[in-house]
Amino acid sequence: VLLTTVGLLLSTRNVFGRFDESYLEFENMSYLLGITVVVLDIQLILQMMRRDARDDSNGDEVGLQETISPNGRCGVIDDATVHVYGATYTAAATWWSLRTSMSCPSLIGDFDHILGPLSLSIFLFSITAPLLTLIHHYTDYQSKLVDRILKTIVGLARGGVTVDQLPRLSDLEVYRATSLFVIGVIACTYAPGTLTMTLRGQDWWSRVMELHPGQSWIESTTALFGVYATQASMVAHRAGKKGVATYAQIVPAFTLLCLALTIFPTISSVYWLGDQISLVEFYGE
Repeated sequence: VLLTTVGLLLSTRNVFGRFDESYLEFENMSYLLGITVVVLDIQLILQMMRRDARDDSNGDEVGLQETISPNGRCGVIDDATVHVYGATYTAAATWWSLRTSMSCPSLIGDFDHILGPLSLSIFLFSITAPLLTLIHHYTDYQSKLVDRILKTIVGLARGGVTVDQLPRLSDLEVYRATSLFVIGVIACTYAPGTLTMTLRGQDWWSRVMELHPGQSWIESTTALFGVYATQASMVAHRAGKKGVATYAQIVPAFTLLCLALTIFPTISSVYWLGDQISLVEFYGE
């Protein structure tokens, strides 16, 4: 919730073109919160995978059943899978934002050859998982290949269990999968830059910032927008699980929140930084 709140404040500054030192402070706060979220999610994922963990008092299994719904769902909508999705997306997008930020420590660049390909793989997963989930639904669950892939994804997210059958999606779950697909599309806009950074390194990025002074603002900001949207999705997911409101109420509100966190401020950023940025040409410079 705190990360989403910071996201709204930063998005507001984009709308009004307030790119200054205080903007960097909001970015740095987002990085700290993003890393914290990732650490907590990793802890949860590891807990999910501790299938042999036992409660000392009664011998019942703990971990997966305590924090993740035991009711498996289809593909990316599955409770365990969506937590893995949120954690990995947040980690990759936070890295890309920090890597292109004016606040980036020089040490971070030394790991481009490792973090670049890893993040690129995560960005591709973030669109593939919801896409396959939707394909499975709209093809009436007839594809054995897609079914096998989704069972593998859900099984791995749940600690390597064997998934015998995937339940059909409800209409609301289709909407949620579509929302995650849109978030995955946003992630794919980071992929060309991630690939170029991996192949060409800091010399390329230094040249880009010299030719396009606003490029650092736009790249780091749009990556954070992806983080905000993903974590807003996770907040909505957890609120629905806790019964704070029904998913039918939460999902439309989440959609409006994502528009406020991503689309509007991105358009505003392009407007304010228009003559200082490059949308495509900078990849080849």
